[in-house]
Amino acid sequence: MRIEMNNQSAPTEPAAQHTGFDDLGQDAFMKLLVAQIQNQDPMDPMDDRDFIAQMAQFSNLNQTQSLLRNQMTLLGAKLLGNTYEMVTSAGESIVGTIASAKWKDDDIHLKTTDGEQLTLKSIESLRIAEES
Repeated sequence: MRIEMNNQSAPTEPAAQHTGFDDLGQDAFMKLLVAQIQNQDPMDPMDDRDFIAQMAQFSNLNQTQSLLRNQMTLLGAKLLGNTYEMVTSAGESIVGTIASAKWKDDDIHLKTTDGEQLTLKSIESLRIAEES
């Protein structure tokens, strides 16, 4: 079903939302590449240069993801032991000392010494808490 607006058709369902940097990750890239190879015309196969270019893109994707994971892990380690005032994207204010940081599900999961658990992606703002 489509809704007509200004002589243009628009889908009634909302567009899919992107949830992270891994929207087109290793698995999806490999599936696309294998499907492309399986469905190519045997009388006119894919050009070697095209194949090499796609493999280079795949390698670049892996290296970029690895770099992001490493940077996020270093950030999580740097937060350890410090007391912060954090405001979540939901508007909740949390003051706590970061006791642990763990990489999981493409995010850094933080735990305070008070037992509060939150993810780095859920933090809207972060600043060092003033000593009292």
